[in-house]
Amino acid sequence: MGGLEFVAGCLHEEQDKRLLRKILTFMYDLVLNDDGILVNDPQACRKTYGTQMNVVDRLLNLLEVDSQVLSDPQATNLLWDNREFNLRILFRVFQVVEDTYKEKVGAIKAHLDRLIVAIKNTTGSDQDKREMLSKEMELAQKVLVAP
Repeated sequence: MGGLEFVAGCLHEEQDKRLLRKILTFMYDLVLNDDGILVNDPQACRKTYGTQMNVVDRLLNLLEVDSQVLSDPQATNLLWDNREFNLRILFRVFQVVEDTYKEKVGAIKAHLDRLIVAIKNTTGSDQDKREMLSKEMELAQKVLVAP
């Protein structure tokens, strides 16, 4: 599992949003395709990230931090990609590690609440932002029913 630990370490250490996006993209690829990585344990990546190295806690922390830009009307980088990959990783992990899901479901509900507020505060002239928020809300709702 050395490679998974390395990627998790990168997730914990990195602060640059562009590099975090690359790390999240790679992690999503791992959890999406883990059934073909280790034939003897087709859920190894999801199990590892769901139960070890505080990966889920870090993902939820990043989700919360990256959501703060939604309440800033001056923000230009809204970090859509980071939150999308984050939610997709959590969805795949929660499908396999139900105990972790039960412990962390409150954080996903809190994210949904932030999205609802952001949608309500979006002006009628910013239809693109409203659509992106709606898509993100649909994805977060899928995470809630992952197991």
